[in-house]
Amino acid sequence: MYCIHCRAPVRYNRALVREHDGRTLAGLCSECEREQFGRVLRGGYADPSGACLFCSRPGALALPVHRIDLDDGPDDHSETRGYPVEATTPRLCDGHAGEAFGLKAERLRSEATLATYAVDDD
Repeated sequence: MYCIHCRAPVRYNRALVREHDGRTLAGLCSECEREQFGRVLRGGYADPSGACLFCSRPGALALPVHRIDLDDGPDDHSETRGYPVEATTPRLCDGHAGEAFGLKAERLRSEATLATYAVDDD
């Protein structure tokens, strides 16, 4: 997956996930996250209503952080990796997503991904 800003490969930071279908559009590397948002996304955002981080409009784009969950059960050890979208995941409305990433509202509602920032299988 590639960063929507600098196009560098994103290794385990954040993803941009459409709210309406859960599709990952691109990544956001830690350097571009700091440049664009400062420490806002790391600040323990917790609005279970799913509203935009910067206004009260509904979130159109979720910005989940990469997480690894380890389960060390008595019989099994398992690892789950991914970008889970949860109630406390920061979200942006279509307007603020447009300002931050240059995404048009239609792109956030379409079935297409951002081909330039294609998501790899790894």
